[in-house]
Amino acid sequence: SPFDCGARASVKLCCLGRHSIYGDTLGSMMIVVIPLALLPLAVSTRPSVPSPHRLRFSPRIHSLYRGGGRHGSMVVGNHETGAMDSSSTISATSTTPSSSSSPLKGRQPCAVVVGGGPGGLAASIMLAEKGYDVKVLEKREAVTYEPTRAYLYLIDARGQKFTERFNLTDKLKRKGVSSLNYTIARVYPDKRGTTRSVPPMLSPDRKASYWISRYEMLKLLTEKAEEYPNIEIHYGSSFTTIDAKGDQALVSAGHLEFTPDLIVGADGVASKVREVCAELSGDHEGFEPIKYPSASSNLRYKMITLPPRFPLNKEERSEGRQAYAIYSKVKDPKKKGKLGLLPVAQEDSPRTANIIQKPDHVIWDMKDGDQVMAWLSENFPHIPIADIVSKEEAAAFASERGGQFPDPQYTKRIQATIGANAQGEKGTTCVLVGDSIHAFPPDLGQGVNAALDDVCDFEAALDAAAEAKTGQKDQTAILKTAAQSYEKLRVPESEGLIKVMQIGFPYQYGQDPLAEKLWMVNFVLRSFVLSKILPRVFYPAAVIMLQDATLRYSEVWRREQQTTRRLFAFLGLGAALVFFRQFMPLLLA
Repeated sequence: SPFDCGARASVKLCCLGRHSIYGDTLGSMMIVVIPLALLPLAVSTRPSVPSPHRLRFSPRIHSLYRGGGRHGSMVVGNHETGAMDSSSTISATSTTPSSSSSPLKGRQPCAVVVGGGPGGLAASIMLAEKGYDVKVLEKREAVTYEPTRAYLYLIDARGQKFTERFNLTDKLKRKGVSSLNYTIARVYPDKRGTTRSVPPMLSPDRKASYWISRYEMLKLLTEKAEEYPNIEIHYGSSFTTIDAKGDQALVSAGHLEFTPDLIVGADGVASKVREVCAELSGDHEGFEPIKYPSASSNLRYKMITLPPRFPLNKEERSEGRQAYAIYSKVKDPKKKGKLGLLPVAQEDSPRTANIIQKPDHVIWDMKDGDQVMAWLSENFPHIPIADIVSKEEAAAFASERGGQFPDPQYTKRIQATIGANAQGEKGTTCVLVGDSIHAFPPDLGQGVNAALDDVCDFEAALDAAAEAKTGQKDQTAILKTAAQSYEKLRVPESEGLIKVMQIGFPYQYGQDPLAEKLWMVNFVLRSFVLSKILPRVFYPAAVIMLQDATLRYSEVWRREQQTTRRLFAFLGLGAALVFFRQFMPLLLA
């Protein structure tokens, strides 16, 4: 499987009504088995990372981006030489926007974006292109390489709609590794040694996706933001609250205050902006996340940093563009581990190994670096752990709390007008993007792609609202219309995505061997048997359909449901035929 090396975890079995792995697989198997049993009857009746030279391994976090103050300018280093270039300063002084395509007429509109992750930066770029004066509030002090968040994104065709819109795809290709151009090395502790294979092409005609580290993705978007003089990024600024006493909302972040026309909440799964919207709108139920069970929910993860080109053995070193799955010698599920490394384009960049386990795994009780080193040595005696992991890195790993996968969740409300009077006049429009409206485990790699998709749909809603109200200067009405259209479009997509997440690819982590095998049977039967024999009746598995960016998430879920219903219908029909074949002679006797 090409997913062996991803940021993944062990999982528990989960059911979604009739869409459990056991139910789906039973239906798929019976569709094949029952016709074989009925063959005699059928015959007789004839039915029809960062720049590597700037990175150090101690301390763990080394920044190439050095802030020019908590709230002032940000100076960006020359990425080719590592030298600081004062010409690369983003000024905190507002200037004339670079675009005149703003839907708000009469003056330059202002937008505050809370959160400087991929979704927030993407929204900022889109709004700046439309002529907004954009203020980004980001609680981090600077864009840095963070070992605790050094995971990789897989930017697929959905995410590439945004990169193509803003001419970033070529840079993405240079900074990333194509999903069609890397290999997987599996390192075993037994006589199998190291094996290599090319990931299977599940959909040969699909567009290439690109693995890129979170750090490199943030750099790519930040560099794009530098091109817009009407974007200010305020690092070290934690969003505080929104005051809706006046005609326009007052956004506070420390000593910073803004009265924007638009607020974009891109502040993650525990969104404070969403909480404020719920409080000020009075619709607590609408903004409360609806959570679903998942096979990978609540699994814990940590990341351990390995040096570039670390040794696999005395003769061989790792390669950046190669993914690795390093298997354990230990058999006890509460003690054994697995190191998964995804490919990186930068050969001299550090590698991040994912360690993802159940909450009751022994690794979460380790207090110091010595315990970590002992655990690594016991699990992976076939690689030179002492030459790969430093004592400092082991100690830092032990001291970190790590993270936990959330339940798949979405909200039915993703926009509100704050500060409007009883007639709905004036006020500030607030919309949510990214994890603020949909969050889930990383099973299908859709987190960043869904966030970029949100931004593209919000842009389309802004354009449509501006076109429908040509000549109108009522800023609130235009933004309110756009936000309502955006909500109407994205909520069904969020719901579809969250439900697909429950059954899409949850058994890849090896925690439940039986469920994993059943899922694989279901996957193969749907994708390579039933959908090939009867393509107008059955669709392939959701993980295949998601690779088609022309299919919206809601359509993927609809097709998944339709295939499952038909599987059970065929199962019922087959069972009925078997019954009549066995008992009809007795009834006629």
